[in-house]
Amino acid sequence: MDVTATVLAVEFAGETSQFRATPVNAQGSPVVGTTVTWSSSNPVVATVDANGLVTAQGFGAAEIRATVGAVTGRIQFEVIGDRFFLNGSVRLRYDLDLPDNSGGPFPAVVWVHGSGMLDRNSQALATNPLVPEGLAALRYDKRGVGQSTGSFFNIGVANSVSGLGTLASDAAAAVRFLTRLPQIDRSRIGIIGNSQGGWIGPIAAAQSSDVSFMMMWSGPTVSVGLEIFYSTLADGTNTPLDNVYAQLPGFNGAAGYDPLPTLQSLTIPSLWLYGGMDRSIPTRLDTLNMRNFQAMGLPYEFIWYPTGRHDLRDANTGMIFDVWSDQVAWMRAKGIL
Repeated sequence: MDVTATVLAVEFAGETSQFRATPVNAQGSPVVGTTVTWSSSNPVVATVDANGLVTAQGFGAAEIRATVGAVTGRIQFEVIGDRFFLNGSVRLRYDLDLPDNSGGPFPAVVWVHGSGMLDRNSQALATNPLVPEGLAALRYDKRGVGQSTGSFFNIGVANSVSGLGTLASDAAAAVRFLTRLPQIDRSRIGIIGNSQGGWIGPIAAAQSSDVSFMMMWSGPTVSVGLEIFYSTLADGTNTPLDNVYAQLPGFNGAAGYDPLPTLQSLTIPSLWLYGGMDRSIPTRLDTLNMRNFQAMGLPYEFIWYPTGRHDLRDANTGMIFDVWSDQVAWMRAKGIL
């Protein structure tokens, strides 16, 4: 018995999948004129009608069975929205932090990772202080990391356009997932991220009409190629930053992804946080772009921490700046909180 389905996993109750069964004989040839009887091992999770249409009822897994005579074909069906959200066939494991048990609906953010093999717990510090202020936060394992499926890949100049686009589609899928949760106010969903997330988040915002604001920590607004050139000169060195910036006009390598067209297309309010001692991204150029956006009438705002490193810690003391108070004040001023 060959049993197939349009999809084998859905996110929420009420979603459907069409199952089909093809009885075959001992030689593997289809047998026509037979009646298939459908059943579910767990009707609390999924039911199936006489035509093989499966309807999700609740979170969990159920075995869908197709029986002809003494022969039964089996295939597993899952309703996964209590643990995973989907981007096509990729399952992304998430945690959702809610401000309290009142049920909301709350404004919410999706956390977008920086570079590296980062899971949903690696950036909890960045969002957890915002949750008691009334902001829900969805954190997820990057594709190919932790419990998420898909393939992890590093972003380089050559694959930057396609790679960043793929990662942005994961973030956009997270936003789409949030819009279906009753605890979340879909009119107040934003993206928050750091470093590489400064490229990914705006692409996701351009892909989704449900993103209404952004907040970025140390997010680059220059091309991937120029950022790599800068970090090669500055990161892990003691070279004075004035000397590093003086070399940037000589960059003539491949640019890779250029974020400016996407950033200039967005009209949602956003707050960008930058450190003056950042050795990973050229924040002097990033903030110059911010000022250019502002001159164009675009709703970009930024906060400058003169002694801040890439991680927004003070280069002299190692203490992190109170970025959360700055973000909360901004969100309140914008009517998000």
